[in-house]
Amino acid sequence: MKKLSIFLLAATLAVFSTCNDDDATTPVTGIDDDATTPVTGIELDVPELGLQGGEEYTLTATVQPEDASNKAVRWTSSDETKATVVDGKVTVTMPVEDVTTFEYVTITATAGNKADTCNLVIYPIPTPDNANETEVVINGVTWATCNVDAPGTFAATPDAPGKLYQWNRKKAWAATGTVSDWSDTNATGSTWESSNDPSPEGWRIPTEDELQTLRDGTKVVNSWAFNGRIFIDKSTYQILVLPAVGHRTGTMGTLYQTNMVGVYWSNRASGTEYAYTLGYGTAGTSLDGRSSRSGGHSIRCVKK
Repeated sequence: MKKLSIFLLAATLAVFSTCNDDDATTPVTGIDDDATTPVTGIELDVPELGLQGGEEYTLTATVQPEDASNKAVRWTSSDETKATVVDGKVTVTMPVEDVTTFEYVTITATAGNKADTCNLVIYPIPTPDNANETEVVINGVTWATCNVDAPGTFAATPDAPGKLYQWNRKKAWAATGTVSDWSDTNATGSTWESSNDPSPEGWRIPTEDELQTLRDGTKVVNSWAFNGRIFIDKSTYQILVLPAVGHRTGTMGTLYQTNMVGVYWSNRASGTEYAYTLGYGTAGTSLDGRSSRSGGHSIRCVKK
């Protein structure tokens, strides 16, 4: 009887020992490290931004993949004495009167171990202020401060869209809503004829080279700002504002990319079907010779 009791005790201890070994290697229910989806990238909607003292702008960060386990974004400013950022909202903390030259701040958005940056330039108000003037000089070229509206007139303010035009045609098209009687044929010619130029008296459509001067980084700062791009002369701080009006295209003249893209005509053709334009979005600018002549784009003229 004593031997049997000892045997049963030994067997019981063996069972408990086996159970403990299994428990040590079995994962806890509901926890699986392999199920965690890491962040593979993050991208800001605006890589470069221009603001004046006291102004604000809200950036948007897109985290990839869409099913990342933790899509929380951390925001930081390289110099909070100049600009702060909270949940993507960038605020220039410098008062307007303290901004006497270009100030630069890097805004960083981080998710997981991935990061993207927006280069903020804080620019001074030009002296004298050109907000209500009809012209501004940027890199040696005198530009109108507003887009062309109806033929022979300017839009009311620098940020107003004005009208859209097809290359080498004087007919104006609305920059909002739908249009009728649209023609998607191409006008002929190698340069925009003066008889078809809708610019007000004393002004004309710019050349390709004049548009290119706005992209000269040695003399001009250009950044996205409030649904458009600003071009600032580095020596005078004068500002040219080009609103992102969007463009019309297709057989119906459908309006696309309002407040996201700006396309501005030059007077020069490119081949038989295209012409040169200055185009831009949030990421930067380009001078392109592949804009269809039948597209409806903006005009910002230069002084004769």
